This record gives sequence, C-alpha cells and structure tokens, in this order.
Amino acid sequence: VGSAAQLSVFSFSKDVFARHLTDGVQTHTISFLGSLTSGLLVVAMVHPIDLTCTRLFNQRLGVGGQGKIYSSMFDCTRQTIKAEGLRGLYSGFWAGYLRLAPHTFLCLLFWDELRRLHTFLS
Repeated sequence: VGSAAQLSVFSFSKDVFARHLTDGVQTHTISFLGSLTSGLLVVAMVHPIDLTCTRLFNQRLGVGGQGKIYSSMFDCTRQTIKAEGLRGLYSGFWAGYLRLAPHTFLCLLFWDELRRLHTFLS
C-alpha cells in the first residue's frame, strides 16, 4: 500500500509543483516538495494500520496466548474508534511522519536522480 502510493503521489505532485512553480525553481526543490507530499500521504494511509498493529503486539496476553484487550485487528480498530474517535487512529501521526520523511525524501530523490541519469545516458 505504502510504496505504490508513495511513487504515484511523488510523480503526480512533482508534476503539479513543476507546473505551478515555474519561476526558476530547481528540479531538486520540486523533488523535495514532491517527496514531502508523498510522505504525508503514505503516513496518512499506513499510520492507522501501524498503530493497530503496535497496540495488538503490546497488549498483555492471557491464558493460551490470547490478547487480554483485543481479539483481532478489526477489534482493536473498533475499540480505538469507540474510545478515541477517528482521530485516535492518527495518534502519534507527526512522530511517524518525522520518522518517515527523511527516508522518503532520500529514497525518492535518489530514485529521481537515477531515473534522470538513465534518461541522459540512453
């Protein structure tokens, strides 16, 4: 989910920024803005899943290895929304974004530069 969204949003947002920021903006700046936008969307899509998995794995186990609080991912999601609302699924969003942003920026910048180099050499 994350990788497919990451690349497609990166390409789309780069095109949008390139069309609207034409006043001498360098390609690295456009790549930077595209990667930040892509990172935001990826975290928005993946964070609720990460949060649910983290809560499932961190719960205490009862007899037979069953979780004491949640019985499944769907149960964890349901209980989180019931107790905290939809915003509860995005608890810690900015920490997740700050963790992912440097990785996203570097990966997409290198991918973009290697793609540009491949086009130049072809």
